[in-house]
Amino acid sequence: MVGAAIALPSGDCVFTGKLSVRTHPWLRDHAVAGRLVVPGTALVEMVLAAADQVGLPVLDELLIEAPLTLGDQGGVQVRVTVAEPDAGRGAVTIHSRPDEDDPWVLNATGLLTTDAEPFPVSATLTVWPPADADEIDIDGFYPTAAAGGLEYGPAFQGLRRVWRRGETVYAEIETEDPSTAYAVHPALFDAALHAIGAGGALPSDGGVRLPFSFTGVRVAGSAGTGLRVEIAPASGTDTVRLTLADPAGNPVLAVESLALRPVAPAQFGGIADRFLFGLDWSVQEVAPAAEAPVVIALGDGLPDPAPVLLVDATASGAAGDRAAALLGLLQSWLVDPAWVESRLVVRTFGAVGQVVSDPEGAALWGLVRSAQSEHPGRVHLLDAAEDVFYPVPQVVVRDGVVRVPRLVRVPVSDPVEFDDGVVVVTGATGTLGGLIARHLVGVHGVRRLLLLSRSGREVEVDGAEVRSVACDLADGAAVAAVLRDEPVTAVVHAAGVLDDALLADLTPERLERVFRAKVDAARNLVAATADKSLRALVLFSSAAGLFGNAGQGNYAAANAFLDAYAVRLRAEGVPATSLAWGLWDAGMGGSLSDVERERMRRGGVLPLTPEQGLAAFDAALGTGTALVAPLALDPAALGQAAEAGLLPPLLAGLVRAPRGRRATPTGPTLGQRLDGLSAADQDRLVLDAVQTQVAAVLGHDSGAAVPAGRAFSELGFDSLTAVDLRNRLMAVTGLRLPSTLVFDYPNAAALAEHLAERLRPVVVSPVVALLAELDQLEQGLRTTTADDEERSRVTARLTGLLAAWHGTGAAPTVGVALADELETATDDEMFDLLGKEFGIS
Repeated sequence: MVGAAIALPSGDCVFTGKLSVRTHPWLRDHAVAGRLVVPGTALVEMVLAAADQVGLPVLDELLIEAPLTLGDQGGVQVRVTVAEPDAGRGAVTIHSRPDEDDPWVLNATGLLTTDAEPFPVSATLTVWPPADADEIDIDGFYPTAAAGGLEYGPAFQGLRRVWRRGETVYAEIETEDPSTAYAVHPALFDAALHAIGAGGALPSDGGVRLPFSFTGVRVAGSAGTGLRVEIAPASGTDTVRLTLADPAGNPVLAVESLALRPVAPAQFGGIADRFLFGLDWSVQEVAPAAEAPVVIALGDGLPDPAPVLLVDATASGAAGDRAAALLGLLQSWLVDPAWVESRLVVRTFGAVGQVVSDPEGAALWGLVRSAQSEHPGRVHLLDAAEDVFYPVPQVVVRDGVVRVPRLVRVPVSDPVEFDDGVVVVTGATGTLGGLIARHLVGVHGVRRLLLLSRSGREVEVDGAEVRSVACDLADGAAVAAVLRDEPVTAVVHAAGVLDDALLADLTPERLERVFRAKVDAARNLVAATADKSLRALVLFSSAAGLFGNAGQGNYAAANAFLDAYAVRLRAEGVPATSLAWGLWDAGMGGSLSDVERERMRRGGVLPLTPEQGLAAFDAALGTGTALVAPLALDPAALGQAAEAGLLPPLLAGLVRAPRGRRATPTGPTLGQRLDGLSAADQDRLVLDAVQTQVAAVLGHDSGAAVPAGRAFSELGFDSLTAVDLRNRLMAVTGLRLPSTLVFDYPNAAALAEHLAERLRPVVVSPVVALLAELDQLEQGLRTTTADDEERSRVTARLTGLLAAWHGTGAAPTVGVALADELETATDDEMFDLLGKEFGIS
């Protein structure tokens, strides 16, 4: 389906080809809503063919960005591009265009790897038909599918028999196409997916579902003209796992995770949900720590130091007041040297999770998430009914079930339609608010806009009646007065302010300034429209509330409230959606330097173009979900961040790390690598590690760009990048390092010298090691209960050790006397005698 590779000077490889019903007649048998569409399985086949040629055999992930349609002429040009491999990974894209003069359309993005994880063999597929499974009648499957918009011709009607056992579906597939050009013919592979619907592997709503993402695709053999199929549930919405075998039961192909998404005919020109993520609370097996924490209430002073301090922050109160109280406690606790080895747990109840009863408490989660980014490993979040410490960063506990937050992709269903009422937009004087206001008019046909801002500055929007009104959104009475007689049908709250500072520099006043624009304004808008028939209430939040951006504790806190508030409102029947926006290539995001952009890209975050952001806005309102995070992510960069141990846990569900690497470290720590080296080589290794991490923070390609003696201040470091470097060095060294590290050691050479001294292997004298072992022996004797025979055996062994220690081959006089005393001594007397002899206490 694709031709030979063309190697580009950049290191990328490009494969080109043309698909048409003339060259590939079976394509005419796959239509959706009356249009010929290349099946997602064919995109997988194209990528696997390219992967085989570049030596990256595993399809780690493939996201279908837009359907690849054949157009009116029944043909299309395709281009598969594999980026130059980096650390065994290569990004891959598929583009298409009807003709030479047409622009290329991005159809799919993905990631190829060299990971050789064992092929998942299913024992069930070796014995056929599957035992103890109920066969399902599939006679009406293809006519029913055609009526719903999925029109399969003879080449794709390969489903022969289907069985079901519990939640697992089995199928037998056969095709008459004798082609051997494919490991698995795309039509045969696609027919295997038909068993998902025919066997009820996923709940059916009668709509059209198409493959959206393939994860962990491995090929083990050739299928020929038949398949045995096993389909089981996988983690995620509308997601299954597939294992394919040939008619003899030999492994052919496995898909770790296949996600399907509903597609409405009106949307079929392109799928816009590739930037949309939701917050899933995934079950995690983690036990509470054995040690009970010391518990204080929010507002109390610090008690005497303890290993774990838990702050009960469940008492009701305004979000701003509670956040200010917690800020003061965090600042005191973090700077007090008596607590440096301790953990702090902040407990809420009902602030986050699938059901929210205390959205004000969610502001504490945002604040603490930023504290976690600035001080990794020290602060924990717990939303539970009991005071207990779980050794993971963030957990929700309900009825004994522990859940952790993970981002997952969310599907689009039906877009929101704005009617003829008044749409209120706040923040329209800003870049994003202005884009949204014009978009509502130009795309959604809104004809009456009411723009609220503190200044009341006029904003020009063609094609609509626009009124700009000066209003302090934090003043509830003022908002109510402005909206009282307005026929408001939708609200878009895009206003907000920044007042960034690291946690140590935040003040209650800086919290309040951000909260007035976000928290107070949102509550006032909801109250003022409580008697209106709203079609949509959209709150512009930020991904900072989910990730806890360093240096944005107040902003993260305010936006985390908006996210939880939307969940609460939707449960009460208000059509609220909080959009936790990632980076835009506009507004504040548009002012980022090239270095800042490169640093964010290496972390896996890309800026949304205005066009992408507006498309994500439309798609997000069609999810029917209270919280949606529109983000542009780079899967290859996320994979590299995961391997470096720098991937935020929130993104763990989006990166398919090899199973073997999940439970084991990626390699020796920096300190372990120093073992056996000369002092000079140790110094060079540590300096190289420091320069590498400085380069990563500043967006340089390698540590060679970082002069060892040049001051960090001259290299462009500020308080935020200083924290970033400290966190990276903590991950590399395993040491606990202060946030003032860059200021205490002003250049790479000084910092490396300090780290080398702390990392050098400690030389322990034999006598010190022996005494440590005797301490362990003493502890073992104290905790062991023995009968007379066992005591005699231990006594004889101790007597022999004494003889060897004195070098006589037999116990000396003092040893004999000691042996006699040991024979009749009580436990406590035995310890005293041993202590006198060996010099331990």
